[in-house]
Amino acid sequence: MLRKILTSRRTATVVAVSTVAAVAGYNSYGHQYDVAIMAHQAQHLAAVLPLSVDGMLLAASLAIAEDKSSGRKPRTWALVAFWLGAAVSVAANVASVIVHWGIDPLAIAVSAWPPLALLITVEVLSRKGKLEKNPNRVNGGRQAAATRTAKKRTATRRRKPVSSPVSPGAVPIDELNASMAE
Repeated sequence: MLRKILTSRRTATVVAVSTVAAVAGYNSYGHQYDVAIMAHQAQHLAAVLPLSVDGMLLAASLAIAEDKSSGRKPRTWALVAFWLGAAVSVAANVASVIVHWGIDPLAIAVSAWPPLALLITVEVLSRKGKLEKNPNRVNGGRQAAATRTAKKRTATRRRKPVSSPVSPGAVPIDELNASMAE
């Protein structure tokens, strides 16, 4: 059951990140192509230039994810590549919009959004959440309650009946009570 839940979560994560990455790549490709043409690049070079930016972003994202899944800090160059790729992508998107439409805040915001969404998505996935300060809130309190119950059971099993030391020649209490009752 737990394996099925984890597999479902991984699948949902992969689908969500892939969707954001696909939208960011599709959106940014056209803007980066436009900027390369405006920068007097040959058409065949302008067609592949966006692939270098988005390819670098993808490679950096995969390296960051690999490092995090191995319990390591992300490689410095992976972080540099990711942030640089995101910055170039946002800059190209904004520059393309400004050249074609002038300074239009709505158009600039819309064009900048896809690479920013990718940046935020990767950052969210690459960082662990902070531990809860109140352990009763973990898993809706179930984990803490289960831990307390297990501790009580263990403590109960460990208890042995307490016996008082008996000195040699002492009369057991049951016999003493019986003799007093007669």
